[in-house]
Amino acid sequence: MKKLLVLVTILSAFAFNAHAGSHMKKGDVSKTDYLKQAEARFDRMDADKDGILTVAEKKAYSAKLKEAREAKKAKEGTKPQTK
Repeated sequence: MKKLLVLVTILSAFAFNAHAGSHMKKGDVSKTDYLKQAEARFDRMDADKDGILTVAEKKAYSAKLKEAREAKKAKEGTKPQTK
């Protein structure tokens, strides 16, 4: 369980950087709320629900988020970013 919490914390830090402010409300956040959000994100990313995030699952989740962002931009009439 301790390893899971460490992993969730690390992954949530990555996710917060990648999606800064996308789910946060203005104001303070308790450690409990932060960890709940991180655990929920981990659960969404863990496609086979085995409690382990593989590189493939992380890449698939990132691709899904990117696709959703681009669809939203297209709906709003802006062009998706290209690299």
